[in-house]
Amino acid sequence: MVRVRPFSDEQSRLWMAAQAKRNPLKRPKDRLQGLALLDAVAEAMPHYPLDPNFEAGLPESLVPYFAEWRAQQAGSGSGAGRRRHRP
Repeated sequence: MVRVRPFSDEQSRLWMAAQAKRNPLKRPKDRLQGLALLDAVAEAMPHYPLDPNFEAGLPESLVPYFAEWRAQQAGSGSGAGRRRHRP
């Protein structure tokens, strides 16, 4: 997938997963896809650092999802992309 800004998909997936009006069968998939994209960016795109500056630019509604992902990163002890995210 070619993207000028790779985070647009991650942000939209995480946002959709948080919407109560979203089909409840699709919400877990949306969340997992958003978190998987964060994994992919962390692993394959070091020129897009997922640092405090990145977090500061997130919409407030997405900050909890990024914090959850970051906590999983810190606790995993393995490389990005090897974690399993739970719905």
